[in-house]
Amino acid sequence: MENATPAGVVLLPLLMDESFSLQIEKQYGGCRIDQFLAQRFTAFSRAHITQSIKHGSITVNGDSVKPSYRLKVADLLAGCIEAVPAPAAPTPQPVNFEIL
Repeated sequence: MENATPAGVVLLPLLMDESFSLQIEKQYGGCRIDQFLAQRFTAFSRAHITQSIKHGSITVNGDSVKPSYRLKVADLLAGCIEAVPAPAAPTPQPVNFEIL
């Protein structure tokens, strides 16, 4: 399934661990913050963004909010979505096989 970007959403380049600041425009009023940010920053999963919101790394008008917070026109979102750590490379382990 293709990850479609909703009309009117401009994808911003985001350097990992870099702060951002966005002001909400009229067409995004009423959207959930977690859904809005997941559409905006497609390099991150919605679950990862939700965790950043819960940890207080992303604020609305300087206050921590829940991931279900509904955006209002002119809200100021600010924060940082931290880089997702790369999975560790698998390490081989010896396995004793019984040869028949």
